[in-house]
Order: sequence, then structure tokens, then C-alpha cells
Amino acid sequence: MRWPIEFSDQLAVKNIDSNVAIISLWTKKEALKDKIDDYAVLGQLYSVDEGINSLLRNLLANKKIRYLIIVGNDLSGSGDILLKLFGEGTDNEKRIGSIKLDNEIPIDMIDEMRKNIEVFDYRGKTSEEINKLISSLPKKGSYGEPEIFPKKKVAPPKTFPGEKAGYLIRADHINEAWLKILELVMDFGMI
Repeated sequence: MRWPIEFSDQLAVKNIDSNVAIISLWTKKEALKDKIDDYAVLGQLYSVDEGINSLLRNLLANKKIRYLIIVGNDLSGSGDILLKLFGEGTDNEKRIGSIKLDNEIPIDMIDEMRKNIEVFDYRGKTSEEINKLISSLPKKGSYGEPEIFPKKKVAPPKTFPGEKAGYLIRADHINEAWLKILELVMDFGMI
């Protein structure tokens, strides 16, 4: 199996057998990837919704990851959401605050992951401090077989977003204008 399964072209992979995954939030991974000695994967986490769901999919697809280190600048609050997820879990609707986790990932798998992955909040720490932490972490085995879940099915929108503004229709005949108006209402009108 090819891993990471999500955003693999945007992540830095160093040692696939490492127990460590590093989330650099809004700090570019290029600023850290050569300064950190050992990790399985290193990447940014810009988007809270899609980003956290993709992170969960990657973590559940590689259960050798036993440590998650959060570093870097947190401009979108994704680091705080991650800490809340690993510390408190989700509610009954799989929400962490206003963030909804994908229904395709079972809540018992998320809870198992939370029990088996230790999270470190190293935002504001230097690469030397991060390396010192990583070297102090004991090597652990995998906590299970890889789990891969189907992608979230996104229904196409019924209407496209449009500005609350007037639209200009020009036509030589009223019946042509009427068809153009109907098409605009069907595409951009509010339900």
C-alpha cells in the first residue's frame, strides 16, 4: 500500500518505519524537513475541515504512527482543534466544536487512534527541542492493521452561489429572454 494515502504529493516522508508524524500547521514543511532528524511524515495543516479528516485517514492507514507532534504557527486554529480532538474526542455527531468529521470514518476507530497516539504541543519550540523530544520517545510497535475508509461523497450543489445582485438579460425576442431568465434562476437562484 502506498502511504500517505491523502495529499502524498504535499507531504515530506523521511523514515516510513518511524513512529513520529509532525504537523507544522501554517509553517512551511520545507523550513523544518531537513532540521528534524527522524519522522515518518511532516506536513502543513491549513484547512481545519478537510485537513483534519485527511490527517485522520493518513494516521489510520499507518498504525505505526504512535506520536503526533504539533509545531509551527497556528493561523487557522487547526492545532487547537487537533488538541481538542485527541484530548476530549468528539460529540455524538462526530463534531469537534464547529468541525464535522467524515461519517465514513467510524467513531470507534477515532477513539482507538486517540488511545494509541500520544500528542505533543510543541508550537513555538525550536528544531533542537523537537529533535530532543523525538530522541527521547521509546520505539513502539503498530497498534493494528491499516484501515482505509471510503472517501466522503459530496453531492453536487442544487444551485451555484451567486451575488445578491441583478442580472442583465438581452435577447432579440421575449421567448429567448424567458429561457435565459429561467436558466439563471435555476443555476443561481436561492431555494
